[in-house]
Amino acid sequence: MTVKGISIIFLCIMAIALVLPVTGTCSALEPITSKVYITAITGEKDVQVLKVSTIGWAQAEAGMVLSEGDRIKTGANSGASIRYDDGAVIDIANSANLVLTQLRDTSNSGKTQNKLVLESGIMHGLFEKVTPGEASRFEIKTPTAVCGVLGTKIYIDTTTNTVYVLEGSLTVVNMETGETYTVDAGSSIAINTDGSTSGPQPYSEAEIQEVAEQFEAMEIDVLGYTPPADTTDPNAEIQFTPEVEEPASKI
Repeated sequence: MTVKGISIIFLCIMAIALVLPVTGTCSALEPITSKVYITAITGEKDVQVLKVSTIGWAQAEAGMVLSEGDRIKTGANSGASIRYDDGAVIDIANSANLVLTQLRDTSNSGKTQNKLVLESGIMHGLFEKVTPGEASRFEIKTPTAVCGVLGTKIYIDTTTNTVYVLEGSLTVVNMETGETYTVDAGSSIAINTDGSTSGPQPYSEAEIQEVAEQFEAMEIDVLGYTPPADTTDPNAEIQFTPEVEEPASKI
């Protein structure tokens, strides 16, 4: 074999040696993010999803996987249930427009929250309580406020800019004034478009029932759900069953 041939073989070997470690490193550093699924489409079933980096809306379906940056919207008489792999449930309805702006990345300490923007409509959320001193794992932005969920059951109505806390507590920041409020179970707060605040104050059963009935009229509920054995495994599968387990929007 000529010297030139040996040199070519040597260069090929060196190129392969350089590429392999880089490929392995990229796989090891792949972010471990929350997994989010649509688990139910209800009412008139006018629910659509705009996947990130696409330009066309697609009809939403139960079992559809949602990604960071995706947008989901419902018609006036339609609703959807969304489930996170940690068990959190979000119901949206009444011409809702929701954006998943950030999914929690457990490998990145600088990106530890799930962030949502509820631009319109109503939302019902069920969130696991965080331990004392632990940062909120969900942040929900509305047209007038930013809510840090500390583990709770809540309703958000963007038509009145009101947040109702059924259980647990959350922090609410008035985006106009920067003021921060803690809202506990049994209370509501309204951040008005002019920056004024109503509350926190006790809500009446009639107020809660009015919001709850909008979900119940569409029979929003959660399909069967089995979390993965290892929630840190980015390739773990999440299983759903067609049976309805429990209503997600009951108080």
